Amino acid sequence: MDDKKLVKTLFMVMTHRNEQVGLSLWNDNPQGYNQYCQWQTIIANPRAMGLGKRYIESDLNRSFNIPNPRTYEEKRA
Repeated sequence: MDDKKLVKTLFMVMTHRNEQVGLSLWNDNPQGYNQYCQWQTIIANPRAMGLGKRYIESDLNRSFNIPNPRTYEEKRA
């Protein structure tokens, strides 16, 4: 496998607890590879998932590129 041609992809699932569309991807294929692609799947917001909440302190989708991250989701982003 030539690493220079291999596409590496990270899937982030469970950004919000009530959006479970990616959970089956994480359960069935947490990581893997073939001749073209290597992938890994992570739980984006494990605390919210564990508590059954949409988010803990702030919406993860709106928590990227925060200059001084303070909330749990801002730090995760």
